[in-house]
Amino acid sequence: MLIRELDLGEASVIHTALEGKIGTVAIDEKAGRRIARLHGLKVTGSIGILVKARQQGQVASLEECLRQMRKKGIWISDGLIRQALAAVDESADDFLSS
Repeated sequence: MLIRELDLGEASVIHTALEGKIGTVAIDEKAGRRIARLHGLKVTGSIGILVKARQQGQVASLEECLRQMRKKGIWISDGLIRQALAAVDESADDFLSS
């Protein structure tokens, strides 16, 4: 069933989580996140993982990570950038004005 609605990677992540009784999955795509939640899973994405890494001191600058993601062509909304940077007490002003 999952494979009909999702790509192979997302379907595999959800299937593995359900089989292994893993409560949280990392999925960025909207459809995958929706299906994961329908199956009772908590969802995080790339930005959530980077926020957690910054909070734990494993990443020096979330702003720089987000800048690199955008450079590589990954679309991230300005609202999500503001929210993520605020969560780690970094300013979005310079980032969004550049």
